Amino acid sequence: MTILPINPAAPENATPAALLAFLEQCRAMAVAISRPRLVSITLEVSALDPLAVLESIFEPGERHFYVERPAENFALAGAEAVLEFSSQGEQRFADCQRFIDATLADAIVVGDQTAAFSGPHFFTAYSFFNDTEPGEPFESASVFIPRWQVALANCRATAVANFVMPPDARADLRPLAEKVWRAHRKFTRFDYSVSEPSRTDIQPARVGWHGLPARGLETHETIHGLEAHATQSHGQDARATQPAAQSATHELQIRQGAYLPHWTRDGAIYAITFRLADSLPKSVLESWLAEREDIIATAKQLGRPLSQHELERLDFLHSQKIQDYLDAGAGECHLRHPEIATLVRDAMRHFDGQRYHLHAWCVMPNHVHVILQPIHGHTPKEILHSWKSFTANAANRSLGRTGEFWQSEYYDHLIRDEFEYAHAQNYIRENPAKAGLKNWPWVGWHGLPARGLKTHETTHGLEAHATQPHGQDARATHPDYRASVSRALDYIARGAFQKIVLARAIDFITPDDAPLHPLRVLNTLRERFADCYSFSLANGSGQSFIGASPERLLRVRDRRLLTEALAGSAPRGASASGDAALGSALLHSEKDLREQRHVLDSIRRRIEPLGLRLTHPALPGLRKLANVQHLHTPVEAALPENVRLLDVLARLHPTPAVGGTPREAAIPHIRELEDFSRGLYAGAIGWIDSRGNGEFFVGLRSALIDGPRARLYAGAGIVAGSSPDKEFDETEIKFRAMREALLE
Repeated sequence: MTILPINPAAPENATPAALLAFLEQCRAMAVAISRPRLVSITLEVSALDPLAVLESIFEPGERHFYVERPAENFALAGAEAVLEFSSQGEQRFADCQRFIDATLADAIVVGDQTAAFSGPHFFTAYSFFNDTEPGEPFESASVFIPRWQVALANCRATAVANFVMPPDARADLRPLAEKVWRAHRKFTRFDYSVSEPSRTDIQPARVGWHGLPARGLETHETIHGLEAHATQSHGQDARATQPAAQSATHELQIRQGAYLPHWTRDGAIYAITFRLADSLPKSVLESWLAEREDIIATAKQLGRPLSQHELERLDFLHSQKIQDYLDAGAGECHLRHPEIATLVRDAMRHFDGQRYHLHAWCVMPNHVHVILQPIHGHTPKEILHSWKSFTANAANRSLGRTGEFWQSEYYDHLIRDEFEYAHAQNYIRENPAKAGLKNWPWVGWHGLPARGLKTHETTHGLEAHATQPHGQDARATHPDYRASVSRALDYIARGAFQKIVLARAIDFITPDDAPLHPLRVLNTLRERFADCYSFSLANGSGQSFIGASPERLLRVRDRRLLTEALAGSAPRGASASGDAALGSALLHSEKDLREQRHVLDSIRRRIEPLGLRLTHPALPGLRKLANVQHLHTPVEAALPENVRLLDVLARLHPTPAVGGTPREAAIPHIRELEDFSRGLYAGAIGWIDSRGNGEFFVGLRSALIDGPRARLYAGAGIVAGSSPDKEFDETEIKFRAMREALLE
């Protein structure tokens, strides 16, 4: 690389004539070696927002790269490719290194090369597997140098212009000089406005889902601040069951019950659980209520409504704590008697279509699940009172007993979007089997379209087949994620491997096929997840891979390597004490500590043969993110002179945190147990500069954006002792951040 002692910001150089003279000098240097030469100009500019800059020059048909980690005070953006390279197979890292070396050998660089993110950067991405399947949007390995690069680090901004100078002595350099000069003027006094009308065609789009019944969620229904649009196939609007004049009055109302608040809205769909009076031990109920009251009291003391995180925690307290006790079969379990179960089932069916729409139901031995949509003029409270008063009297007569039959309170969840609707349907269908009830007849749901949930949940199907009305049983022919986890546990029990990471993918589509703007979705992610790598990588053909990854793969800075072992997960608590309790449990979880040790041991085995002497704490700490916390161990080492960043990356990727242990045994089974193409999900994404520094992160908590479509990814590590249900719930938590960003 040739570094010319030219300061582009000096007054004598900051003129069009001086720029043209510089380009003529570069052309002469290209002619001298009869090869094109990369030319890179670095300029320190006033503080810029790189994401806003990238958004202002965004073109769907151009490559771009963006990454930001607010907690570490840096953001980096690049747009348009002046040079690009791709490869595949086991030698892909070495192939990319040769491309980088060859490019830098002939590069001409000017500007302050000591400034952060100065000089040409190679933006690169590696898919999870060494090779990709036909039709995948991203190559197995890709590298590009951007035409325009903007970075912000510790409040200092740099702008870099890159272009290729051909070895043509007769070429007219004036058009190139004018283009570079315009860029110089633009970045020194940047106007964030969008300059071309065509770029305003892409607007923030709301997200819809395939395949819900037309009577599903209310169109344009604002729920807890998220606007959920009901859609039929291909995003066409689902027609509301209420008159148009009433939809404008669908205000969210909160009613405080005896034990918990109830959120209601005219026309909404609810997942409701009500239970027998003796179904919960008093100690369990008191513990549950104490934590609920603590969450609610905290919000009241601060003079604010419950946050989204607190609402989710309230749901968690029921679904994880209370539901486990209910499924265990506490109490007399009067609903085991066929005549009593029939009584409850028939009561729920009786006014279906008159007072409410009954979407799904399940009568368990000591409690009942139901999904219903009240018709205008009726409320969940009134509907539940009618069911319970009628069935309590009739059941007590049949059983020859007196006294309270049902618990007066009930649990209800206002379903906010079609994703939650599908999850609630699946839960009701699977609850008897989960509780160990074989061939349980007291479950039913109205028919979903034959293509069912396949369009949402591409991981292992969860394919819902059309069913007979009023709950005749239907069997899915494809295993779901939990079934795949069970198969993985069988492999582990037989000694095939110690750990494997299995992922899910969910597909969304916008109403009216309105294209998603990846950078506007990304803006939501970066604001919520300051501790993560917010990123976007576009392939130049219209697709972008975006996300908010918590995991650094490696960083090299001044010959110092930093990597980390990140594994094991737990939710965040709603209060400081609750959060600390969850973190403490994670730090003492034998299963999670074992999973994290697999990752750390693999890092040592992989890179110590390169001559690195690794240092790390003896015990892991906690990495706390907005919605989840992980076990975390930082690992550092000095990088020997003969070892470069991509040498280490080739050995590390994929780590056990996203693949498995042993890697050679576990990874081949991933394609067997997952029925979607990972592509860049869990891949390695990052950059390398002209001095060998660089940083890579793992493509997690991510989505592939393709026009109006988005495919979301999330996974969980499976080791001996893993629970299929808990691993499924872990992926649900991980999906939530991206799903909410799409709904903003």
